[in-house]
Amino acid sequence: MSLLAAYPELARYAMTEMRRPRLLIAAVASLFIGACLLCLEAALPKGKPLRLYDWAFLIQASVILLYGTSRATGSVISERAEKTWDIQRLTPQSSFELAVGKLLGAPIFAYYFAALMLPWAIIGYCLSDKLDLAAVLGHYAALSP
Repeated sequence: MSLLAAYPELARYAMTEMRRPRLLIAAVASLFIGACLLCLEAALPKGKPLRLYDWAFLIQASVILLYGTSRATGSVISERAEKTWDIQRLTPQSSFELAVGKLLGAPIFAYYFAALMLPWAIIGYCLSDKLDLAAVLGHYAALSP
């Protein structure tokens, strides 16, 4: 069974948040940001590294923690303010299915943009001589939902 079929609220957010123009703009933005960071990394003297990995991870963490969290809380707050939360509770979905749909579905675009920045973090890791794999995996383990 598909995750979207199991959680209809998640499917609804996937359909509304993941429109083609929005996905394309995010992909172009991540390419532009990554290319700018890579150019800055190459332009700085060797004594002052920009640390492409650090900036790519910071952007990923900021997008997920700030934008994603605000979207998730905003979805629940707007449902309560518009008084549609109680109506949704009357559907055959359990409260757990509704909560998972809201908390994983509302920030789905933030997850997408963080995934787009992942190649830049990998390139930054490969260019860095001071990072070890355990530290990088620890960073992403702390960031995962």
